Amino acid sequence: MRIKVQSVGSGVRPHDVVIELNTTNGPQRLVVEDSEVEGNSLSVGYPLRRDDLFVYVALPKVTSNSSFRVWVPAQDVVAG
Repeated sequence: MRIKVQSVGSGVRPHDVVIELNTTNGPQRLVVEDSEVEGNSLSVGYPLRRDDLFVYVALPKVTSNSSFRVWVPAQDVVAG
């Protein structure tokens, strides 16, 4: 499963990128390797929970506010 993200900058290392994703708590940022982002989406694990509007996912890295599991809008989930 993949979720929509937006690249917002580069990281400290040459292959790092800072991305932003929408969550129920507002936008959150995290640093990942540029190879993890494909077509403005990031691979996440199988959804931990789901309801009509949101999906609870585990991220591959911790966000800037120390979250690694977040609720994202179901509309931001992409096939893959």
